Amino acid sequence: MTPLDLLVQRFDPTRDREPYWQCFRLTISPTSTVLDLLLEVRDLHDATLAFRRSCRSGICGSCAVAINGHPRLACMTRVPEVLDPSGSLSIGPLPGFPVLRDLVVDIDPFFESLRAFLPWLLRRPDYGGTMEQTTVEAAMDGALCILCGACQAGAGGSTAPKPAALAQGVRFALDPRDLLGPVRLWVLEQAGLLSPEAAQRWEASCPKQIPLTRLVARGRELLGDRPAVQGKSGSLGA
Repeated sequence: MTPLDLLVQRFDPTRDREPYWQCFRLTISPTSTVLDLLLEVRDLHDATLAFRRSCRSGICGSCAVAINGHPRLACMTRVPEVLDPSGSLSIGPLPGFPVLRDLVVDIDPFFESLRAFLPWLLRRPDYGGTMEQTTVEAAMDGALCILCGACQAGAGGSTAPKPAALAQGVRFALDPRDLLGPVRLWVLEQAGLLSPEAAQRWEASCPKQIPLTRLVARGRELLGDRPAVQGKSGSLGA
């Protein structure tokens, strides 16, 4: 077992004027995850520590936090892989999101902003065929998104462009069952989301390693003749 100084950002808006760091002296094993440490702190040191967690399998996305300043999933991050040279580790809330308490952020605006892009299948009533395996595989890149918000934190927070909207938009644009099809790509382009340079930056924040640059390339390839869309630029739900 190896000793570790764990720094956790604390903040209770009902009591604290500003966030502060609290240090916990723990020991870790080679297989310890960041979520293991948070659970140990809550169960053995300070039961008031607030954080989200559920599946512990990298599926639900609820445990996304900033680990040494980088957005990651706590349940999928092994501590020995992210220790800084001094042997310490810091955990804070996702940057760019309003903090509700400690490591819990308000993610509702993130989901509300996605609604403008209609991130669900709008089935064509006239489609009765099947999909080629290559089409299914291409669409699966976007289907890997678990909406954890890590990419949004890496993109600058709730007011920045929505990388998750890119993943979902291209996913359904590739699906021949979808009613909107290429219209989704036009909206993504108007919102500035079909940018190879931006996608490359956003990939670095994605804990599921979704190939956003590949999705952008596929989207731009399929865009072709841009359809005329009435309504608010950069959204489908307006």
